[in-house]
Amino acid sequence: MSDWKLFRGNCAQKPCPLTQMPDRPPWRAFLPWESLSEPLKAEDAERWDLLRERAAVDSRSIERGQSFRVEEKDGHSPIIDAVNAALHLRRPLLVTGNPGSGKTSLAYAIACELALGPVLVWPITARSNLKDALYRYDAIARLQDAQIEKTQLELATLSQNNSDPSLQETLKQQQDKRNLGDYIQLGAVGTAFLP
Repeated sequence: MSDWKLFRGNCAQKPCPLTQMPDRPPWRAFLPWESLSEPLKAEDAERWDLLRERAAVDSRSIERGQSFRVEEKDGHSPIIDAVNAALHLRRPLLVTGNPGSGKTSLAYAIACELALGPVLVWPITARSNLKDALYRYDAIARLQDAQIEKTQLELATLSQNNSDPSLQETLKQQQDKRNLGDYIQLGAVGTAFLP
């Protein structure tokens, strides 16, 4: 049997980028459009390249990934097997354990060894909810921008004795250029689902 492991739990060596994945099992191929063989759109490729470049120089994350050690018995580790199974099946992996058992360090080790980019962190508190992890909408900034545009329109109207329709049209076009997306910031879960 050939070695099926993509993650070996040893980031101390040179990272092995996850560039080619083997085909998924046929019973997992229920989304025909989901394929790593399809090229990314140019803007998506640029975004991921930028994220990977930032992760490559993040010394704290690299240190956390390199310091992670997996306990193996007879060259076998259930943790490494679970991570590799999740990678091959293209499924998430829920990691549980006591505080300080290495759950977060495992995520950094996987990202470091496979050169996946930065680890997305969502600190959970008693007041956390899923919507906060998906996105944040800044209604105050949108209201402030609307007020500024309204004031600009009033000043432009007052500065000219007659109401110039072309000036009002220009200000209206500036207002229309802004869309709701300008006031939304993705959280960790939203960023993860973006691709």
